Amino acid sequence: MKGMVGVLEQALQSVGLKYADVKGKYPNQFSGGELQRISIARALIPKPKIIIADEPVSMIDASLRMNIINLFLSLKENYNTSFLYITHDLATAYYVSDYIAVMYRGTIVEFGHARNILSSPQHPYTQLLLDSIAVTNRKWERKTYKAADMEAKEFQFSGCRFRNRCPLAEAICQEERPLPCDKLMVGMSIVILPIRRFKGDLKMTHVEKWGRFELQLTGPASGNPFLEVELSAEFSCEGDILKVQGFYDGNGMYRIRCMPTKEGTWTYTTQSNTQELDGQTGSFNCTPASADNHGPVYVHNTFHFDYADGTPYYSFGTTCYAWTHQGDAMEEQTLATLREAAFNKIRMCVFPKHYPFNHNEPVYYVFERDEAGNSDFTRFNPEYWQHFEKRLDDLLTLGIEADIIIWHPYDRWGYATMDEETDYRYLRYLIARIASFRHVWWSLANEYDFMLEHKPIQRWDNFFHILATEDPYHHLRSIHNGDVNMNYDHTKPEVTHVCIQNSAIRNVIEWRNQYGKPIVNDELEYEGNFPYPWGAISAEEEVHRFWIMVANGGYAGHGESYFADGDEVWWGKGGVLRGESWKRIGFLRQIMEEGPGGLTPQRGSDDSIFPGRMGRYFNIKYAGGLNGDYHLIYLGDYQHKILLVPLRHNDYQIDLIDTWNMTITPVKAFKLDGSESYLYDFRGDDKGYAIELPGKPHLALRFRK
Repeated sequence: MKGMVGVLEQALQSVGLKYADVKGKYPNQFSGGELQRISIARALIPKPKIIIADEPVSMIDASLRMNIINLFLSLKENYNTSFLYITHDLATAYYVSDYIAVMYRGTIVEFGHARNILSSPQHPYTQLLLDSIAVTNRKWERKTYKAADMEAKEFQFSGCRFRNRCPLAEAICQEERPLPCDKLMVGMSIVILPIRRFKGDLKMTHVEKWGRFELQLTGPASGNPFLEVELSAEFSCEGDILKVQGFYDGNGMYRIRCMPTKEGTWTYTTQSNTQELDGQTGSFNCTPASADNHGPVYVHNTFHFDYADGTPYYSFGTTCYAWTHQGDAMEEQTLATLREAAFNKIRMCVFPKHYPFNHNEPVYYVFERDEAGNSDFTRFNPEYWQHFEKRLDDLLTLGIEADIIIWHPYDRWGYATMDEETDYRYLRYLIARIASFRHVWWSLANEYDFMLEHKPIQRWDNFFHILATEDPYHHLRSIHNGDVNMNYDHTKPEVTHVCIQNSAIRNVIEWRNQYGKPIVNDELEYEGNFPYPWGAISAEEEVHRFWIMVANGGYAGHGESYFADGDEVWWGKGGVLRGESWKRIGFLRQIMEEGPGGLTPQRGSDDSIFPGRMGRYFNIKYAGGLNGDYHLIYLGDYQHKILLVPLRHNDYQIDLIDTWNMTITPVKAFKLDGSESYLYDFRGDDKGYAIELPGKPHLALRFRK
């Protein structure tokens, strides 16, 4: 009995009640809100796998409402409890839900990811619901919706029940009801306006520029559709043509995805060796990109990156190789950490990883497996791919680029040793599924040179060619070395940028000159305390290396490798960050984004304002870059009390940057008169300038006009 009371006390406390205040009372002695909270507490006691909650907080005081909602979220995360949450409150629906289904008169009219339903509603009824909410940042506009008929009459409609109120209603709506998609990936841009056959064309839908349109078709499920069914489509808009491959997603469902690159009306036609999939036609309207949608990232000005709309992109990435293979609880924790950190790119594997601290089995396997655990490399596992795409969309929501590692050598499932035919089929399936995600980068391999026994150089060249010719959006393409003496030939035209592993960070200027492309040192060794040198540098050293790379006109990648319970190490599995470098890396990113653009190394530049001795120090002792009249100088390990700066003109605004304490302080240069005892003998009348500094390492100076 005592144990039962404890269970009751815990359940009641979770909804803001005490057992002593409830014991012995009858229902009529409670308020409506208290009765609702007691009902929720009763539902929690058996720790159910699914809870159907019909208006669970409608009668609860606003001060307690979020407590209940947050309780639902904690149950979902800690006990893997699912919720069917029924409400009229769109705000709490968005907060608590992964997906939202909008119903009208007992019929689901729209279904999709919660974020997309509320940010880009496709069905007129959903638009009506959102338009009825008062907002403070715009004037409310009255929409022309007809008054509803009597409910009983609408329930008897043979066609669409919303047709009498819908501004888009057509004659066919009296006979046919739009069918919601059977399954949608998280973050789909197109949600529900039905893809259904009319006499002339498919129903037009809307998707924003660089968003994702998806066509779903039902086709053959027998045999092996992954091998036997060919499916593609050609999309065109005002002379622009995109040729994309479709893919089989299991259970007789085929999908074709398109990322429209131009505003306007896009039309499409499918091609297939199967009659029921061939010759499908339709169109959709591409609208302007939303404010936080800048398009894919591409190379800009030889050594740097821009988004497609011209917004500068500075790569400040991190590494979480197998984070999508750890299960929902830890993956959600990883996303929460990324939300707080300032990383805008993440290196992540398609395949699970077998390596120190990485011995667990994945939740899903990339290919279907038999009972003995043998993979069928001719059949992809749709459940895995749908989960992977869900996580890609989670990253897109956070504004984080996904640097997809397509192969790696650390494997016990046979993925690293697949034959050539299987490799090509896998790569093409990957392109068909995720090339339409605007934030994808292609990284052919992590440490490709450790796989040369099974994948010779010619095959890697072929992989690059397939990506360059069959990805219609031309996402960034790179490859990563293991041995520092085994760099791939990054001068090859189908390599867009240099992804490198090397702790010799001062070579960045040499790499720029050698390859003529953006340099991203994604593995300059990791902050941590591992048994291996590559995973045991200090946070200060990690930040120091970032500054040298960035100030010299390159980019760098973060990793963290601290011992942790359950081997939950960020570099391999994600979870939480335990180190200190990530905050300082975010500070550097902020400094770069406040500047005029990517940097050119000071050393050897005709535009450097530091001639003579100080100019020779760059990259040997200091690091420094410039962009027009903007100069960023990193002093590294040197701890000057006085720094001589041979400026030609003292007309710069100068800031002292403490890279560790993350402070920026204005300073002034003072004119030297030649009497200073610390000076060499000068020739001529110009004695130059100097800046007084705190006499500590890891400082930087910013010069601006």
